Parts: sequence; structure tokens; C-alpha cells
Amino acid sequence: MPTFLIEKDYETGDANTPDGTFQVVTLEDENGNDVMDEIGIDPGTLYPIDTGEAEIVSQIGAALDLDTAEIELEESNPGNPRYRLE
Repeated sequence: MPTFLIEKDYETGDANTPDGTFQVVTLEDENGNDVMDEIGIDPGTLYPIDTGEAEIVSQIGAALDLDTAEIELEESNPGNPRYRLE
């Protein structure tokens, strides 16, 4: 099962959406390689917190010809996420 390490930025996201958004700071494959360009992840894209991971998994599957059910996202630094202080 391919695992990708994702770092999310919740600080820059849109606080005006009901559930918030995040941006992808980094996305690495199992070998630590940055795959954002290969997969077509734009660091400026805002993903909804509730559905964003599914969107990213779909992008990974399409770009790398992988079954989305086999793709696992692991959040880097989940104990210290980047959140906007308001």
C-alpha cells in the first residue's frame, strides 16, 4: 500500500468556510521524494478540511495510475499543525 506523507497548512486556509480549509505544504512519497509537481498539487490550492484528503488521494491515483483504495496519506507533524491564530 503506497503511503504519502502530507504536511498541511491550516493557517493560510479560508476561515470564512464553515469547516475551514488547508493548503498542502509538502507531499512526499515513501522514499522522501517531493511529488507535488509530479502529481500536480498546487501549493496555493485551498482544500476543504472535510473532503480535501479524498481530493488529494484522487489526484495521486490519477497521476500515478494507482487504485485510490490502496493509497494512504499520513499527516506529518499532526501534534503541531499550523493553525491561524485569530
